[in-house]
Amino acid sequence: MQVSTLAIAEPPNALALNAVASISLPLFGPNATPAVFERMEGVENEPLIHTGRKILQPPARLPSRLPPPGNLHLRVLLGKRISHGRVGVVYEATVSLEDSSPAVASYALPPLVAKISRQKHCEDLENEVYYYDELESLQGVVVPRCYGLFQTRVRHGLSVIPPNSDELEDTQKGIVSVDSAAPKAIAGIVSVMLLERLGGPLPVGKPLPEGTYEEIMDMYSDLAHLGVDHCDIRWANILYALPSPPSFPSLPSPYSGKTYRWRLVDFDNAQKTNQDLRRFHSYHKCYVGRLLEMLPTGYIVEPWEC
Repeated sequence: MQVSTLAIAEPPNALALNAVASISLPLFGPNATPAVFERMEGVENEPLIHTGRKILQPPARLPSRLPPPGNLHLRVLLGKRISHGRVGVVYEATVSLEDSSPAVASYALPPLVAKISRQKHCEDLENEVYYYDELESLQGVVVPRCYGLFQTRVRHGLSVIPPNSDELEDTQKGIVSVDSAAPKAIAGIVSVMLLERLGGPLPVGKPLPEGTYEEIMDMYSDLAHLGVDHCDIRWANILYALPSPPSFPSLPSPYSGKTYRWRLVDFDNAQKTNQDLRRFHSYHKCYVGRLLEMLPTGYIVEPWEC
């Protein structure tokens, strides 16, 4: 049950989350031309239904507050690599107004990142964007704002990855180690998700900011009200929200009324479930408590260690 309304609004000229119908990205390789990526719908993971519970089905998605879908086009340019993991690679992203729909210039956008799928992981991004849509009421509250998932087919020998952009070494512990940041030549379907840019992870080896445990527990409680199990509570998936400006203001929770300092990311493994709030709380208390307890000691607890 919602206990408050959003007292802080988006900028009056903020671009709607569903306003972009397509994006284009430069390609790299022989005879390369920019590729157009069309917007795609998300795909739900199989819900987890516990039998014999008072709540028989997961809560329904809240009614959308978005306007009708738009038909804008964005030309997106990739900057430096920020992070990488099993599903994809995350890059700084900027919008070229010269090559975008003329109307885009009249809207405001926060700093952005582009999450690009690895080979054979397009489906994971389809799952992930489904849950960002499911959590529309918590975008800018608990999760970053998501401007859509876009796909195209890239022929062999071409890449969406800028040359030398993946030379940045990861200095943050806990990021999944993979063979390389991204394949240099991708043949087949490529997915790109546009998200609001976030800051870094929780500090390691030093005291956590006051109130961290209570705040992150409240964030997971917000997910529980919507019946969404993150299924990936880990250090690398809890990031600071950027200050406003340059980002958009953090919005207060419709459940706790609080404005949070962090955001949760990586929802490709998420599930809707009929778990009740009490059981959700016990589950989150175990995982969040163990993670945060060890961070000041310099040790990052992974989910399988809890």
